[in-house]
Amino acid sequence: MAETLSFYRIDTTNNNKIDLEIGNRSVRISGAAKVIQEIVRLLLQTPGSDEDAPGQGADLKSLVNRQVLDNGQSTQLDIVGAIRKTLRDIRANQTGHDLPGNERLANLEALDVRYNRSEHRWLVNVRVVLEDGTNIVVDFAKLLKPLGSTLFGN
Repeated sequence: MAETLSFYRIDTTNNNKIDLEIGNRSVRISGAAKVIQEIVRLLLQTPGSDEDAPGQGADLKSLVNRQVLDNGQSTQLDIVGAIRKTLRDIRANQTGHDLPGNERLANLEALDVRYNRSEHRWLVNVRVVLEDGTNIVVDFAKLLKPLGSTLFGN
């Protein structure tokens, strides 16, 4: 069975922070979780891999697996650019669709994008703002482990 993206916790008591994890079962989702799933999908998708929308996708996984040079500044800028591209892609996808405010993206911004040298990985936190005013911080740390590490390990 193919791996699917699922959200194992939505904790609104901790500053509306969402932790992400890869799972192996599909669950029907709506609201903020649906928008965040689309953000994750487009951030990780390689451009050209979707026949119906070949220009979509930010390829974040390949960006975070680059060799880190110049203290990661050029990669950091590329990651922020990938987040902005994802915002544009989602807005284009939502145009012309009658979606409730809790499923329509108002803004997507990089809050913290930095390379952690001691852990040899990127830390990426993104703020998701929906049209209904919902404001959520998404931590991509679990999805951005370096190549060679296991996705399901600690």
